[in-house]
Parts: sequence; C-alpha cells; structure tokens
Amino acid sequence: MARRFLEERLRARDSVIMLAWDGPTAVGFMQLYPSFSSTAMVPGRLWILNDLYVVPPARGQGVAGRLLEAAQQLARDSGAVGVTLETAADNPAQRRYEALGWVEDREFLHYEWVAPPATDRPARATRQT
Repeated sequence: MARRFLEERLRARDSVIMLAWDGPTAVGFMQLYPSFSSTAMVPGRLWILNDLYVVPPARGQGVAGRLLEAAQQLARDSGAVGVTLETAADNPAQRRYEALGWVEDREFLHYEWVAPPATDRPARATRQT
C-alpha cells in the first residue's frame, strides 16, 4: 500500500522524495509536498516536509541532518519561502532541527480532523423531490 501511494505521488509529480545513501544502500528518505501560505510574512510557495526516516543503524551519523539541509536547498532552489514540518513534542530530533536553523512555531496551534474509514461513512444522501 505504501509503495503504491509513493508511486502515485511520483507519477503525479505532487511530491519530491529524496534518499540518503551509504554506498549502494538507502539509509534514509524524506518526502516533501509543495504548498502555499497566505499567512507567511512573504506569501509564496512553501514545502511541507511530511516524512523523514533514517534506518536505525544509520541514526546518529548525520543522515537526518543532510536530508534536512537538502530540504532547505530545495526551498532555496525553488524560490520557496521555507519548509515546514511537524514532529512529536517529545522527539529528540528537535535539537537537530534547531541546530540547522529551524524555529519552533509558538504562535500557532496545529489542529487536524481525520475522516473515519470509508466503511464507517454513511451512505451518500440522495435528493428527493
């Protein structure tokens, strides 16, 4: 299922996926989605870093840092105003983000609404005349 999702994103060109390599072995990846922000100080394109993963044996070796720097470079190269990401409140990677110049947003809260699985959704209403 994840493979199909990624293939669809690449085929539709609606995300950018970057891989980190150690020789012939992929040791990490990240996926970014283009977006826009009307509330940014300078309105324009914004990249959303949605997925960042490093295989356990490669953690602590700077892989995540290199991927984050690649995200920053993508933003510069594409003329974007920046990159945004979400992380768990207790994620120790926050120190790495801050060391690379990422700033915690303390002005805005993040909310989300998650749709129930399709099988739990009510049948589509029909119009009666």
